[in-house]
Amino acid sequence: MIHVVTAQNRHLYKSQLWQMFQLRKRHYVDERGWAELWQFGSAELDDSDDERAVYMMELGPAEELLGFVRIRPTDDHSILVDKFPYLIDPSLLPLKGPGTWEGARIWVESGVPNPHAAMHRLLTACAEHILARDGERLLAFIDVHNIPHLSDGALEFTMTGAPAPYRYGVMAGVKHELSEEAVCRMRDSLGEPPPLTYEVEDEDVDLHGCLARVQREVDLARTADLGTAKVDFATPAKTKARINALFAQHDACFPEPRARLRAPGLRLLEGDGGRA
Repeated sequence: MIHVVTAQNRHLYKSQLWQMFQLRKRHYVDERGWAELWQFGSAELDDSDDERAVYMMELGPAEELLGFVRIRPTDDHSILVDKFPYLIDPSLLPLKGPGTWEGARIWVESGVPNPHAAMHRLLTACAEHILARDGERLLAFIDVHNIPHLSDGALEFTMTGAPAPYRYGVMAGVKHELSEEAVCRMRDSLGEPPPLTYEVEDEDVDLHGCLARVQREVDLARTADLGTAKVDFATPAKTKARINALFAQHDACFPEPRARLRAPGLRLLEGDGGRA
């Protein structure tokens, strides 16, 4: 499952949120050199990390942070539209609105078994969450060398305009028009049963004791128990026996006079004992 962290349940994710802000500072500021980002000691935050921000988090079995991304509605402001308008073709405007959300600050731990699939799990979780809130579109801005990785999935992202150089490379705006069909295809390609996301509440933690146990219970509920599954392959003999037993049970429910009123010539399958 992917954890949905909102203003209502952030108190349950204090350590993960602090780790996320530290990882953002380490990755975007220390490693990539984005010195203009807001730094608060060992953390990186901006004006979109407010009460309307929603964080998708993938946690490991010990509640460790394996990946995250931030999404937010754009009806009040958008990083792409307001700060990088030259990345948007004028014919696409207006893009901002209650139906358009924006994704930013995506990160996946390099040590996970398949970082590429982990990224697409986060993106699919974003789409699933936004659709559930009547959203229509997901915006983002990325380095152009990441577009092939972003496009290698059922969520079809298209550029909002021509790429443009910036201080740290070449950047492009991208958008995805949301649909249930695309989300279903993406979940299928990832081998993930629906729903992919879950918003943990206080009562979940009260019942199970910690986020790790909540995650385990949710994943068990989402996944078929193949260990106890039983496949009973039908055969002609089994099918005939079941049909005969069904009719015999039906006849036994009625008194004899009622049974005689059946249509003439109606017989059970041959070899059933000859009841007419």
